[in-house]
Amino acid sequence: MERIYEEVKTPFKYGLVMPGRQGHATDCPTIFRQDGKWYMCYFVYDGRGYETGDLSVGIAFTDRDPAAPHEWQRLSAPVLSPRDADVSWWDNDKIYKNSVIRDPKRLTGHPFVMYYNAKGDCERIGMAVSDDMLHWRRFGADPVLEHGDRGIALATSRDMRAKSTFVRWIEEDVMQPR
Repeated sequence: MERIYEEVKTPFKYGLVMPGRQGHATDCPTIFRQDGKWYMCYFVYDGRGYETGDLSVGIAFTDRDPAAPHEWQRLSAPVLSPRDADVSWWDNDKIYKNSVIRDPKRLTGHPFVMYYNAKGDCERIGMAVSDDMLHWRRFGADPVLEHGDRGIALATSRDMRAKSTFVRWIEEDVMQPR
């Protein structure tokens, strides 16, 4: 794991590439390349403090070199929100960080899969799917990873690929079972 960490870490900060819209802030970007475009998934919040107000997933894209700082084009509305029509009992309060993978075998029937951390009564990890990286829908009504009765609160999940090794990072905090 240390070898993989050393390969994927980055010490560089290049500056702001996507300022928040008035009254909103953005955080926790992840980048994905498809068909010559770069896509950035991020979460949007009201900017009054960390994890305040409606937290949703936004997407921006560019066909320019992502190593050269420039403002990306963003979609006009979030692609996943706790106010969506297909929201469920476990993701109806906040939607946090996310990670997108490309599934060339289309095991879900779709080429893109997003794992996202969300909260209803507590945090869980869910899944959404897309055919074009721009339109997303939840995959199933239940989370794909539940905290269970061990008292584990699931938080951030992140997928990374280092050459041929895929790694899923899951941050968890111990809490009392319900």
